[in-house]
Amino acid sequence: MDERANLTAVFLASVPEALRSEWSYLENDGSLTSRLIAYYEEARVAWPTLTVSSESFARTVAEHAGAGPATVSTLAELRGPELYLVAGCRAGDARALRVLEEEYFPAVFTAVRRLRLAHAEVEDIVQQFRTRLLVEGPGGPPKIVDYAGKGDLGAWMRVVCVRQALKGLRKQNRRQEIEDHIALEEAQPLSDPEIERIKSVYLPEVKSAFQRALAALEPRSRSLLLCHYVESMTLETLATLYGAHRATVARWLQQARAELRGGVRASLTESLGISNGEFESVMRLVESRFDVTLSQALKEERNLRRAPTEPST
Repeated sequence: MDERANLTAVFLASVPEALRSEWSYLENDGSLTSRLIAYYEEARVAWPTLTVSSESFARTVAEHAGAGPATVSTLAELRGPELYLVAGCRAGDARALRVLEEEYFPAVFTAVRRLRLAHAEVEDIVQQFRTRLLVEGPGGPPKIVDYAGKGDLGAWMRVVCVRQALKGLRKQNRRQEIEDHIALEEAQPLSDPEIERIKSVYLPEVKSAFQRALAALEPRSRSLLLCHYVESMTLETLATLYGAHRATVARWLQQARAELRGGVRASLTESLGISNGEFESVMRLVESRFDVTLSQALKEERNLRRAPTEPST
């Protein structure tokens, strides 16, 4: 079997069985194979020192795309080079692990140092994160399996590590929740000048649009987002909680995020009377801050819902 056919065969064998026929239908015109081979070639160009098998790469892509709608656009949302590196790390490839260490972990250290901790604490936090990221443990599979494959891998790593650090610090009563927001924002990729200008003008309206879009979601979608992004529940924990397969929960989360994005865009379209170019700049702001703003909006909604139900003393 040649490499092109092998990519498709492994991908189809790895997607959830209930969706396999839908993905197979996409291959009728060769769209699936064309996209997979393009991703694979792009990844090998991006990481010429790595050798990740087509089987490992196809399985990794299937885990991230297979539970979503069987469309070319679902595949187009994924980042082939990042998933190629992830596949190598999950396989324990020494060169992939070295690339992750040399290319991504320096920025993780920088993000954690912004918490103004002692050097030894920073080292300890990053080491714990490194272990949790790459090694299966009592808490479940390696954390790297939770990387969705759509955003910047480095930004995702920084946010996850900072969240892990803040969770430990909160247990020690060493940080206020407001500092969580600051640290998470600092862990995001640096913004360009245009994003900074748009942020200064439109950030309040973006936050309001998130709140309106959240309120319009179905209760299950809102609950899933809250559990995953605020309570830090893993896909495995959510699958147990909802009595569903992990892939099903992943698909629900993907749909909830897509619905939220659509709601934010619709809300901003209605509330902002600006040019198309300016509007697209605002949407760049939404994308650059999506996870941070989502977490903040969910926490605010959670606090608002809790306040009226607190028993009087």
